[in-house]
Amino acid sequence: MGWNILSKLSLSFLSILLFGSLSATAEITITEVTGTSSRTFSSTGVEVIAGFNGTCATTSTGVCDSCTSPASTSTCTVGDANCCGGTTCFTCNTRTVTDSTVLTITLKSDNITSGTVKIKSTTDSRDSTTTSNSGGVFTFTRPWSDICQLVASCSCSDISSGSCTELASGTKSADLTLEVTGTDTETDSGTVKFSLYFQSSTNSGTASSPAEESLRDFFVYPGDEKVYIEQSNIGNFTNLSGIQFYIGTGSFEYAYVKAPQSPTAAGETLESAFQDVDTDGTIAQVIDGLENGVTYHFRPASVDKAGNVYNAMDDAYLIGKSCGVTTSGGGNADCSYAGTPSKVVGLLTEDLNCFVATAAYGSQLDPHIDTFRSFRQKVLLRSQLGMALNRAYYNYGPKMARALHEHPWMKPLARAILWPAWGLTFLSLHFHFNLWQSFFLLGISILAVTLTLAFFLQWGRRQLFRKALK
Repeated sequence: MGWNILSKLSLSFLSILLFGSLSATAEITITEVTGTSSRTFSSTGVEVIAGFNGTCATTSTGVCDSCTSPASTSTCTVGDANCCGGTTCFTCNTRTVTDSTVLTITLKSDNITSGTVKIKSTTDSRDSTTTSNSGGVFTFTRPWSDICQLVASCSCSDISSGSCTELASGTKSADLTLEVTGTDTETDSGTVKFSLYFQSSTNSGTASSPAEESLRDFFVYPGDEKVYIEQSNIGNFTNLSGIQFYIGTGSFEYAYVKAPQSPTAAGETLESAFQDVDTDGTIAQVIDGLENGVTYHFRPASVDKAGNVYNAMDDAYLIGKSCGVTTSGGGNADCSYAGTPSKVVGLLTEDLNCFVATAAYGSQLDPHIDTFRSFRQKVLLRSQLGMALNRAYYNYGPKMARALHEHPWMKPLARAILWPAWGLTFLSLHFHFNLWQSFFLLGISILAVTLTLAFFLQWGRRQLFRKALK
């Protein structure tokens, strides 16, 4: 018996000499986290992310969806500020955390097979409400009311009401320590990063003064059973994970979480589409699964890294961007937030008989082809006249392509003719011109070329006349 005690003391003394303490190399490994909005596992550690926006209809020990099942909503006058199609714009989260939500962390200890678990900040700690263990695997549970106090010194309800000053910037992070204590008082521990998020802004401000962390402008272009989204500006996207596009048919009244209670016209509220925000502030470009010939309206809202949805583009903002809220397509061609998918034919399809690619550039991979293709998507297919021109081109383009294939000497002439057309399409895309503005630009260009030619012809005649007099 004495020899066993002496052996343990010797091993303990050797460990202290080599590692500084018995627990210096003892670690825990977290294998799962539930009862929170999100969590990430990476080479640098584990981050537990909680979002507090939205009011839950019922109280439970789990997270709740306060977007599709909010506790309450209020109506508003369509077209007003902070009004989203007849429903007052509100913030929410599909996984809202509350005081009663129970956080559960499953972890494995390197050295301890039986014991207790607690979580600690630098000044306080909480024991696990229930600790189960089997072969060194432990389950830690604790209501979020305690975690909020450890991280932000506020209750979760204070955070969700916007009265917690620690989250005035929208987020608060802190490293907490999970510690396992064995029956012989030995300990294993590990650090977990907790990040809490709350957003106070319900709408994206005004068209003249947009809110930070919002999609300030974008353009919708039609495709075949899809639309292409091209954003112009996202203000300060540091905390954003993506943009939620609410989609509706009929009018913008239907483009929100809930269908309008007293709609002006018939329509439908569709499932929203989430678009990731990349590290450079750009978003994904395609929303598919749509029906050709149907006009879709898109109302964006911001989504932070905890899944909080906020800064929805309200009716007043839409009106400030030339969009009518109660009319299909926004009421005019200048509204860039609606689009009608259609079957794409003609100019710059994938058809190898494409006139432009065959005649001028020899390959559809040439950069000029992308410009023409974008012009088709973003200008031609946004109006009935443009689609008619596109169909007409589809009828005659292959014949021209075959003629050029049979007479290669004509290709340089075709390239010369297409060069000013490419310049016009480039300028139209750069300045976001619609079809009529592009026609106006074309008319000005033709007039300028005509006047230039007239000047040189007149100048040439004068030179010939002067030589004749000599």
